[in-house]
Amino acid sequence: MIDSKELQHKWLTKIKTLNSTLWNDRAKFPVIQRWLNNFQGAVFEREVEQMHALHLLQQFMVFGEVEIHELLKVIYRDLFRYPLIQEIRNNLGSNFTAIEIGSRYNNALLNTRFLGLGRAGESGQHLIYTFRQFNNLPLDLVSDANSLFTFSNGKDELAAPMLSHVVFIDDISGSGTQAKDRLTPVISRIKALRPECKIYYFPLFATTQAIEVLKGTPGLDVIKPAMELDPAYSCYHDKSIYFRDVNDDGQTMTASKAVMQAYGESICRGNGLGFGECQLLLSFHHNTPDNTLPVFWFNEQPAAWSPIFPRHPKTAINPAIL
Repeated sequence: MIDSKELQHKWLTKIKTLNSTLWNDRAKFPVIQRWLNNFQGAVFEREVEQMHALHLLQQFMVFGEVEIHELLKVIYRDLFRYPLIQEIRNNLGSNFTAIEIGSRYNNALLNTRFLGLGRAGESGQHLIYTFRQFNNLPLDLVSDANSLFTFSNGKDELAAPMLSHVVFIDDISGSGTQAKDRLTPVISRIKALRPECKIYYFPLFATTQAIEVLKGTPGLDVIKPAMELDPAYSCYHDKSIYFRDVNDDGQTMTASKAVMQAYGESICRGNGLGFGECQLLLSFHHNTPDNTLPVFWFNEQPAAWSPIFPRHPKTAINPAIL
């Protein structure tokens, strides 16, 4: 087994490289030190707990602006545009020209709306602006859920009567439950007015678990992430990619889980291993999902916890300050 001091040096060197190349300088040494100081010996000796923390940190994934922009291009090009063009070709049979395919695609696009999932100010809405920019889409094709509908002559109507495709964009679906709850009422309204309209949900990332949950959403025709996170990306799953080298570094999954769960529960009760117990180790340039282990992101009061990749919480307005 490698000496602990040597191992610590090895991991800190790797973290320093990651920070300067991929993490956009978000984890400088003082930030790391403050984060490590959260682990003060509640489960094992302080030094042992901090080694468990470093073991996970040197495998943490951070997706910056460049990576997010590329994934947004993948969603439009590979998950929407190419499949729709192939569908048009199949419908035309052998007698078609490139001009005819292009014309039909453009007509379909005019009756397509791209939406960010969630309310204004949330991550889905944040992404949709960038999605439109990097895919050179007309502003008219980007909408929000309320703008899909009008209320005329005492009844619900579609703002675009020939609406054929509605595409929801999101950053991540970890458990699938929140996305399903938000999609269901909007899809129900669309399908009631135009049953033939095809509904898509394209998150940048989704766990295999979330995909299975979302398959039960009535009226949702296509569910496909740009990147699927299978169970191997769940930190303490028996197929976890994060503990393949335990024979080399001595970090056992059982001990690591005991540390992270104990501290996670102390600061984020009921979700000590991340919302939906997803146990993820990832962050985005715009936020850290709550499906990630909370020891990495928790920054809410009154807990005195110093995060390394802070999450921007959905803070409710306190009526007392109005």
